[in-house]
Amino acid sequence: MESIYKNWNEAAEAWLRRMADTASNSPKDRHMFDPIEIYFRQWIMRVTQGDLADGDIDLAVDVLFRAGVTAMQFLASEDRFSLTDMHELLCRKQHDYGHDNINSFGIIGICIRLCDKIARIQNLKNRDTEGMNESLQDSYMDIIGYATVACMYHDGSFQLKLKGDIQ
Repeated sequence: MESIYKNWNEAAEAWLRRMADTASNSPKDRHMFDPIEIYFRQWIMRVTQGDLADGDIDLAVDVLFRAGVTAMQFLASEDRFSLTDMHELLCRKQHDYGHDNINSFGIIGICIRLCDKIARIQNLKNRDTEGMNESLQDSYMDIIGYATVACMYHDGSFQLKLKGDIQ
């Protein structure tokens, strides 16, 4: 499938902008992660049992996108979000990780990683403490990153080269 984007950077920026538009035009719900985490735990169980139906991957990507919107809303409400900084972070991480880590496990791997981040946030909030190894802000940014990568993986643009890597 040919991408409408010229490079990885452009695709990431487009998906981040879509997420930001959705975040600014939809209701904010501090408990939105609860149903997202429950959905993915059940979804992953169905995947391991080989019980996926047509459209399940599309729905999972929609839920991943919603998780990114929710994380973006939270950071924006605390004045701790910059679209430019997020885009630069994603591009730097893509430079370091490359394609193989995501290509190895696809949407399923992204869902598991996202559930880990949500569980971390909930644990720290329940304990009313900050993280010892990374901040809560970092976890929210990781969720936005995973959501963006999931959308890119799903539309095929994740496979593009980074702008700086194009020869």
